[in-house]
Amino acid sequence: IQWETSLVLEILRRMRCLKSAWKFFFWLKNKALFKHDSYTSALLIQRIIKSTITVERKDNLIKELFERMRKDGLKFTIPMFNLVMRHYLLISETEKALNMFKLTKQFKVEPNDISYGLVIQGFAKDRQGKKATELLKEMEEKGFTLDNTTCAEMITCLSLAGKIERAYALFSSNWASGRVASAVEWKAIMATYARVGDNAMALQL
Repeated sequence: IQWETSLVLEILRRMRCLKSAWKFFFWLKNKALFKHDSYTSALLIQRIIKSTITVERKDNLIKELFERMRKDGLKFTIPMFNLVMRHYLLISETEKALNMFKLTKQFKVEPNDISYGLVIQGFAKDRQGKKATELLKEMEEKGFTLDNTTCAEMITCLSLAGKIERAYALFSSNWASGRVASAVEWKAIMATYARVGDNAMALQL
């Protein structure tokens, strides 16, 4: 059999059992001498995060996969890391998402705007404004801008911490960056003023 990426991807997609997919993945590497790429590796990551195993087991398998593929000289891409970070945030594991974010540096991969947005959104949802703000500052220094959803979460986080002026400043930064505020951002800033009893400002907005 001539193992091509398209064939490997199709077989991995058809495998229902994670254990079988894991064994097949490394059989290809060790026995068939198939060189995995970011596509086949990302698909195995998807299989891991969608499985019913425990969060800790998923965490260990992902780390093991990354380490083994690094030794094989795989060229890692930021979407692979973002995939894992998004999963952790969906299950409210913000610290694990942050650990994956930090891991990018070890693998010499540069986080992008999506990477920053995911982790900032996680901390904002957890009402950890200080950590979210630190990452936001770092993100802005790199020239990235927030997406609509993350900006709305930050506005809410700041307003709940009583930092109304900072929440409005963040909302206003949309115009400075040339980005049009979305409905979720308008809703967040109006709720900010309504929450402190400034209904006149909320209505004006």
